[in-house]
Amino acid sequence: VRFAAPQTEVRLPAAWLALACPFADAGRHASAVERLEAFRRTLASPTYLVAQVERALEASPQSLPSQQEVARSLGLSRRTLTRRLADHDVSFRDLVARVRERRATTLLADPTLTIAEIADRLGYGDAANFGRAVRRWHGCSPRALRERLLREGSV
Repeated sequence: VRFAAPQTEVRLPAAWLALACPFADAGRHASAVERLEAFRRTLASPTYLVAQVERALEASPQSLPSQQEVARSLGLSRRTLTRRLADHDVSFRDLVARVRERRATTLLADPTLTIAEIADRLGYGDAANFGRAVRRWHGCSPRALRERLLREGSV
């Protein structure tokens, strides 16, 4: 090995190429290939990408990251993320709505927060828009959902 040269290189005798690797194990190789193939199938599954996007959205406790930010964190362009989600019949907007719905349910169970504060935390510029979203998700107003959650003691 020669360092501080124009090129860093490792030279091995050509005769070594003909030698069998003492660490080669056909069984371990087959096992490793099998595990890698299973992991490749996992990465290609629709639920994996959707779960990664939801995880990226849920990782931000205050405001939700933009589609561009999520795509960048996954090593994708925004357009590629959009296409891959569309291949699985889901949109980034759908996933944002799912995360907002889960957060809304959790926040509504906290009686110390006002409806307006919750709407603001979830990125709604207007509490009325938040109210419409809650009605769409749960079929009742945020106040009615809060009362039900507090009565049931669930979240």
